[in-house]
Amino acid sequence: MGRSLRDRIAALEQSVNRTSAPSDSTAPVPPREDGLERLGFTRRQGRLGPYVSRTLTFDLLARHGQYTFAELLTCELAPLARAAKLREVPGVAALRFYDTETSGLGTGAGTFPFLHAVARVVGDELRLTQYFLADYADEPAMLAAICDEEFAAPDTVVVTFNGRTFDWPLFQNRLLMYRLGAELGWPMEETQHIDLLLPSRRLWRAVFGSVSLHSLEEQLLGLQRQDDVPGTEAPLRYFTFVNEGSAAQIGPVLEHNAMDVCSLVTLAAQVADVLAGRRPAVHAAEHLALGRWYDEWQAFDRATQSYRAAAAAPDADWRVHWLHSLRLKRRGMWAQACAEWQRMLDRYPDSALPAVELAKVAEHRDRDLTAAAEFTRIAIARRTRQLGSGAAQPLHPAGEGTDGILAALAHRLARIERKARQHTPV
Repeated sequence: MGRSLRDRIAALEQSVNRTSAPSDSTAPVPPREDGLERLGFTRRQGRLGPYVSRTLTFDLLARHGQYTFAELLTCELAPLARAAKLREVPGVAALRFYDTETSGLGTGAGTFPFLHAVARVVGDELRLTQYFLADYADEPAMLAAICDEEFAAPDTVVVTFNGRTFDWPLFQNRLLMYRLGAELGWPMEETQHIDLLLPSRRLWRAVFGSVSLHSLEEQLLGLQRQDDVPGTEAPLRYFTFVNEGSAAQIGPVLEHNAMDVCSLVTLAAQVADVLAGRRPAVHAAEHLALGRWYDEWQAFDRATQSYRAAAAAPDADWRVHWLHSLRLKRRGMWAQACAEWQRMLDRYPDSALPAVELAKVAEHRDRDLTAAAEFTRIAIARRTRQLGSGAAQPLHPAGEGTDGILAALAHRLARIERKARQHTPV
């Protein structure tokens, strides 16, 4: 016989060293017979009416995958704040890790969040509160309670994963629908936001392929979920709860949601440490992403180091070397750029673009027309081989059956040869 829901919840709480605790912000209301109280939920009275919530507490030394929640206390938040374009660097106490489960996967009027989860550091604990919409009529009261208890502080910074385009706008739209923004006195448009999807995508999309939260859990955080329900099942399970009045279907959704929020905490610490240079980058894509950020922040020496490390990484590909060479060119580091293009000529025998760049330098900077002509002939030969093998397609057609790049190279060679004849003594 399978384990009961109560046994599963107890096992989950023991596995992550957590306990259920009632929220201390409002007085409890007598529970209804829907089974939620057995999951640790309490029906409470807020300023706009009753709502349902439960609070889970985690010791900061508890492990979530390979990392503990306590690592958030020691990471350097300044680079993460800068990458998110925050007005100032937040303290850990100001961070609110936020995630929702919704009635659908879209963002239309029929989609609403039935579960909101907010985690924050309080003392030596991570306190995670889940607000559950047990009754449709309770939504205004639930939204007001979330604002009052979680987001009211002026220095609040919301931390999400893909929340900038989904969870947070959906939450704000629900407030607007009930006309609660002004009534609650909460300037929601001023709340600062860190969406961890954006830096994760820049750092690891080329490394892991997928940068979904679950992929990052496995690849980066070392977390393997057991018996987890997919998020796509959440709407059906919720409507089953609403129609049948039983919590049997909703327990796994609550567990799934709690795990998502816990992953936000450890992921934030890892992203922050990578941006601060405290967690060494390994892959070329990580170094390249750091170099781009450092250039944006005008930390040019660190950017140079990162681009150089990207090109030296074992998994560096043609694109990495090419971007490195173009940055050297933009910075006016011509000797280093030419050395990189020469290395690319040797490493990538079918690549024409490094030869084109070397031809430009030889013609316009070094005034070496012989070298310029030779590099242009190399580029023409390589482009011709590309087209013959089908490895490349015309990018800028100059006419039917004509490759635009090849035509431009032929024009360049003719111009260089003409200049060479004009400078040849009679």
